[in-house]
Parts: sequence; C-alpha cells; structure tokens
Amino acid sequence: MAAKRFSISTTPEMHALIKEHAENAGLDVSAYLVAAAIQQITHDVHVRAVFADLDSAINDLEGRAAALPPEPAGATPALTEQERREVDEIAALISGASGDTGRQGHAA
Repeated sequence: MAAKRFSISTTPEMHALIKEHAENAGLDVSAYLVAAAIQQITHDVHVRAVFADLDSAINDLEGRAAALPPEPAGATPALTEQERREVDEIAALISGASGDTGRQGHAA
C-alpha cells in the first residue's frame, strides 16, 4: 500500500522542538508525528467511550427540556429541601468541590 503524505507548517521553534524530540526518541519526524497522532486518537476514543453514557443522557434531557412548555414570566418554582441538597451535591461534583473526581488516581 502506498504511503500518503501530510504537509504541515510550524514555527521555526516548533519545528526544532519536534525534530529534537523525534531524534531523542530514535525516530524520524514522520514516525514521531504518526506515533503522537495515534496516541492522541487512542486518548480521544477512550474519552468518548468513558463519557458516552453521560453524553447520551445529556442529549436526552436537553431534548426533553426543549419539549417543555415555557414557564410563565416571573415564575420561580421553589425547590424542596431535598431537591436543593441534590442540586448542591451535583454542583459540588461538577466543580470538584467535593474532592471526589469520580476516577481514582485522576484529577478532575
């Protein structure tokens, strides 16, 4: 199978840095960049897989929310104390304030 070419442009500083790191790894620039691309692709695929269920749930909820009738002007529905605690708990998880990132050994 014939190899396909990419042409990329970088600053002189980035060119020198990539070339230096490729040489330090014992690779030519093409092999080094292909290895870096494969590593990034693998990471991206893993991230999509990890968050697939969450993304699906968000899409479902956004669709359901869009179908809701608009609230009357000035309406501010009150939350129950339990709902308020749940909202605070979710907000803490999202912001990382709870200290629980959901993944052992990984920072949020």
